[in-house]
Amino acid sequence: MNRPLPLAATRYRALAALLAVALLLSGALNCFLLSRPAGLAAYPAFLDDDDDDDDNLIATRAELTLTQTMLARCQAESLRRDSTRVAAHTPER
Repeated sequence: MNRPLPLAATRYRALAALLAVALLLSGALNCFLLSRPAGLAAYPAFLDDDDDDDDNLIATRAELTLTQTMLARCQAESLRRDSTRVAAHTPER
């Protein structure tokens, strides 16, 4: 009555075991990170509110806006070219 498991069933058991181990490790890591008493205080760079970097922030925002505008123009041009190509190759009925 004890016949060997088919190969597919063995693979599913191995995958289920790997998934269980991954979930356990993920849960353990989350518990470790959430239980730290210092929290973000261990990373003071995230908590700094220096006003010295305002000029850099304004320049970065300007560059981001310029980059987004250029990307939008490129996408619009690409869409126009693609639409023209599709319209040119559409079979007539």
